[in-house]
Amino acid sequence: MQEERILLLQLKRIGDAILTAPAVSLVRQTFPNARLTLALSGATAQLGPAFCDVDEILHYRPGRPNLRIWNQLITGRFDKCLDFSGSDRAALMTRLSGATDRIGYRKFAEGKRGRQGAYNALSDASVRDLHTVDFHLALAQMITGTNSSPQRSGFTISGSSQAVAAVVAAAGERYAVVHPGTARTEKYWPAERWAQVITHLQQTHHLPCVLTGSLDNAQEVAHLREIQSLTAFSVQNLAGQLSLIDVAAVIGGAAIALGVDSAAMHLAAMLEVPQLVLFGPTNPFHWRPRHENATVLLAGNDALDIATFQARHQAAPMADLTTDLVRRAIDARLGPKQIR
Repeated sequence: MQEERILLLQLKRIGDAILTAPAVSLVRQTFPNARLTLALSGATAQLGPAFCDVDEILHYRPGRPNLRIWNQLITGRFDKCLDFSGSDRAALMTRLSGATDRIGYRKFAEGKRGRQGAYNALSDASVRDLHTVDFHLALAQMITGTNSSPQRSGFTISGSSQAVAAVVAAAGERYAVVHPGTARTEKYWPAERWAQVITHLQQTHHLPCVLTGSLDNAQEVAHLREIQSLTAFSVQNLAGQLSLIDVAAVIGGAAIALGVDSAAMHLAAMLEVPQLVLFGPTNPFHWRPRHENATVLLAGNDALDIATFQARHQAAPMADLTTDLVRRAIDARLGPKQIR
């Protein structure tokens, strides 16, 4: 019997791609003998090896002809195609796949000229009413015929990493990762507060700190430099020095990861690393980590243990989140203080 071939399209941002991993895992769980092909766009494809339930990664490169990929779509003889992206390009890919079952989201397809005809089934899942992981799971459930959840996240780092080895050599076996940056500057937390938190981690919990981030954004570069200049202790700054898969490996080896709502924190969530995530303008209902080792802190809310999140969120400036609250959350997550 010929193996079933399933095409999964996720051409959106890094964070969205990471949070698609449980949906991919559910597809694998339901179709253990199928060949799964996952299309990722741009730098996100660096994370391809971490999608442990996939047989093949298609790396779509924006701005290039991508002739090999288009040819593979046309000749791939796919049986099923799930479009997690909802873009015009992904709709075209879906159509060209020739799959018998071509499934997308009604929200992105209905009423959009050139998109709706690409699919023969549409998911009614609501972006507003679901966590992003559940939004992607709803699409996968269109072919699995079940409302069950996957048995694992579908995202893992295997093998040794030179990046982790270098961090361990410089900082020791136990270290903290701090990822203050993001593409949206309104999500930045004040640099002096990050410096105070890093000092607390090193002075109170004896955890050397590693900064991760990107050098593609001038504001993020300036933000990281300011944090480093204000910190009383030496900090290993790896911003711009690592591939995405190496960032994931370094985060995966951390005793704790801290950051604002960002792709780095989604990596920590999928790897179930102990973490603190700071939210203000964006809604944790849609983007928060949900594993038991995660703490969500919300600007304008002094609670250390927020149990309920709402689909409608009152945005607050990051400056409304105090250093004292973050320090207390660190102490609660890492255990008793260890002052010598």
